[in-house]
Amino acid sequence: MRVFLFVFFFSFYFVSSQNDLDQIVAIVGDEVILFSDIKNNSEELSDTEDMTCNVYKDIIFQKILIHQAKLDSIEVSESEIISEVNKRIDYFVSMSGSIKNVENYFNKSIDDIKQQLFFQLKDQFLIQRMQYSITDKINVSPSDVISFYNDIPRDSLPLINGSIEFAQIIMSPDVNDQEDSIIKGKLNDYKKRIENGDDFSLLAALYSQDMETSSKGGSLGFLGRDEMIPEFKKFVYAMDKGEISSIIKSNEGYHIVKLNDRSGEKLELSHILLRPKYNSEDIAILKSKLDSIKYNIEIDSLTFGKAAFLYSEDISKNNNGLVINNKTGSTYHTFQDVPYLDLIKMSNGQISEVKNIYDNYNNIVSMKILQVVSKVEEHVLDVEKDYIQLYEIVLSQKKNEELIEWIKIKEKDIFIKVNNNLGCENILSL
Repeated sequence: MRVFLFVFFFSFYFVSSQNDLDQIVAIVGDEVILFSDIKNNSEELSDTEDMTCNVYKDIIFQKILIHQAKLDSIEVSESEIISEVNKRIDYFVSMSGSIKNVENYFNKSIDDIKQQLFFQLKDQFLIQRMQYSITDKINVSPSDVISFYNDIPRDSLPLINGSIEFAQIIMSPDVNDQEDSIIKGKLNDYKKRIENGDDFSLLAALYSQDMETSSKGGSLGFLGRDEMIPEFKKFVYAMDKGEISSIIKSNEGYHIVKLNDRSGEKLELSHILLRPKYNSEDIAILKSKLDSIKYNIEIDSLTFGKAAFLYSEDISKNNNGLVINNKTGSTYHTFQDVPYLDLIKMSNGQISEVKNIYDNYNNIVSMKILQVVSKVEEHVLDVEKDYIQLYEIVLSQKKNEELIEWIKIKEKDIFIKVNNNLGCENILSL
């Protein structure tokens, strides 16, 4: 069965210089496909003849969807396209460091980049909405899932990795008065030097303890409200361009922040971070606190989720302490991805001993306890244990089948002219 790349993939590419004689390789209704469209998309995947032909087919099918979406008057508002364009531009800027760097990378002005993105995103929205209108009534029943599972030969059932769901409580030691005074003194001195003409970027490179940004002069790039350190929000939106904040304390440490530029709701920020040093007494007090929290959970006077909400300094506190798998977006982690091997040996509900978290200089900066919430051992694919995954596979398969049948019908009704000079045979076959 043919699986459409465009169901999962839609490329955003930029051409530094467009050939005026770019060849038209296909026409679908009122939609034109250029050779450069195929070339740029296939290069992003794999520059082979088979991949080029697959991309060629998929772009034709995309154009069929776009053409029909326009005939069906499927609407995409200009405001939502512009909003998505701005998000993409903000992402590019955050990755490259400045709008100028983005322009240099794509060899285009920011206005030209936005214009090209606008039309590409409009097409993407039309494709997605047309696909939805075709497949939104597709349902999968338990019998469909069971039938799919039963059709897999028993000796071909795959081995499913063991997985674990766990929660955490992270806490940092309290900063003693002497250390607090030392750090604030240093940051106030840096701020005074900057106000007297010293370069913020140079001081950040010399003194900031944020290893990821110090080499970039403390640059955090462009950040939205939900992307920046929460404590920054109270200060930075009221600042003027070029202004240096007063000292801001967060779970990361102590900061002074510079507002470099604005782009809508995004702010371009730089910071100098100093982290406190904890003495043995600070660390011992924290360990005692976490041991006490663990004890209260184990005697059922407090649930782990409630304790996480009350005491944890990590964002996971808002979800009962559950740790998200960044690869999948779920709360389950394969055994290979679990950060502490002893979790695999623990049983459901069991809580770990207090674990130290170190900085790049091997100093203890915080501590945590973890609880195993649920665990699934490595096993052969099973319809009960893996029902959700099987359901998603069957649903995707049925949607793809529906799209294939729909395109077969539409190919007969829509004007399609194809140039076969690319050496792709049966370009319209499914």
